[in-house]
Amino acid sequence: MDRPPSALAALVCILLVYAMGRRAANARAGFLSALILMGMLFFLITGRMSQQDMPLTLATTLCLWAFWRSLDNNESVFRFVMAFQIFLGLGVLVKGPAVVINIFCSLAAYVLYSRCWREIKWVSFIVTSPVSLCLSLWWYIYVWIEWPSLRDVLFHRFADQSLKHVDAIYY
Repeated sequence: MDRPPSALAALVCILLVYAMGRRAANARAGFLSALILMGMLFFLITGRMSQQDMPLTLATTLCLWAFWRSLDNNESVFRFVMAFQIFLGLGVLVKGPAVVINIFCSLAAYVLYSRCWREIKWVSFIVTSPVSLCLSLWWYIYVWIEWPSLRDVLFHRFADQSLKHVDAIYY
């Protein structure tokens, strides 16, 4: 009974990749993109397993979709920027701050390759950033309350400035 969320997230990812390919080029490109995604072994394996990897993939894909749509000049930017922040916050709730690294590395590569940094509505992203921060704050509160040993290790690792060796986190 734990597999349906991963399978549903995989299905939504496939449909979203099809829609993005169709919007970027044509229906054939969207179909080939979705077909290639379905042929990836790790995507198929994680889509069948009960782990957070597939919902993390869905959150990352939705963030990238919202960012890409925010660059479209024909539509309202605010709703896509807000969707980006909501999906970013939900992605952090799924698997912690790993989604932030995935998204910002992907966006940095896209922006540098396409040279579209002037088209990005930076003010909209900065103004709406408290939305993702409020959504993701619950993950950090949970870690702080539920894992006192991890909290102590992290606190002492950054607060203790002595030259003594710090034990690994898993001891």
